[in-house]
Amino acid sequence: MCEFCHRHGEGQKWYLAAANYSEELFGEAARSSIRAVLKPLSGQLAPSAEPSAAQQKVFSMAPGVVRWVARRHQQDVHWGQVVPLEDALQMIGMLDWVVRLPCACRSQTVGDRNARYCFGLGIAPLEEPQRQLFREAVDPALSLETLTREQAQEAITALDQRGAMHSVWTFKTPFIGGLCNCDRDCQAYRAQTQWKFQCMFRAEYVAQVDPESCRGCRRCMRQCLFGAIHFSLSQERCAVNQAACYGCGVCRATCERGAISLLPRASVPAAARTWGI
Repeated sequence: MCEFCHRHGEGQKWYLAAANYSEELFGEAARSSIRAVLKPLSGQLAPSAEPSAAQQKVFSMAPGVVRWVARRHQQDVHWGQVVPLEDALQMIGMLDWVVRLPCACRSQTVGDRNARYCFGLGIAPLEEPQRQLFREAVDPALSLETLTREQAQEAITALDQRGAMHSVWTFKTPFIGGLCNCDRDCQAYRAQTQWKFQCMFRAEYVAQVDPESCRGCRRCMRQCLFGAIHFSLSQERCAVNQAACYGCGVCRATCERGAISLLPRASVPAAARTWGI
């Protein structure tokens, strides 16, 4: 299990612990975190795919103390973990409300201020104050869509089919307020894979391909956001590099033969201790 499971989930999946969505955690610290995280992203109208000069300097120093300090700060303020579709659906099922809102990351990276791939979620007493915060931080002119649990689960499933990686996010850890659906346009994905700045854990799972069922179409290989699937010309089959796998499971949606499944990360020696970059 990841370190958050031990610190915030009593050894279970921390994002399935109801206490981490509770009203008791939604204090001024969590409110400030939402403003601090979303406002700078959504406020920039021009698309920007690259970190600032200051960020680049920090990232260049990442192998040393600066990287460690920055990661610990990030964990305290705004941190995520990749989750497969099953866990995303379970999360939505245990909560009282879900809103769909414009993605602050895509506002910055591709200039689309109304790309609705993000979900705010929580328990009933938090709905109105949290909705207001999201509205203020992202863009007051853009409406938030209230979804039923069923509508939210259908939307998440559709995004999974399209290859979106699901991830759960804190605002002032351990308060959980967001469920994102990421691709290569997302800042978190780019920070993790391109800039080598860790901002999220890998999932509690890794993928595996059944060689007897795989026919080598390579659709899963094209779907993978992390380059964790390779194709063997001699065997004419795909296989997963489990040390590189993030366990998002979106590769499964493309496999017409059902050849891909998820295993608990702890059961795979090559990946059991790999949570970061």
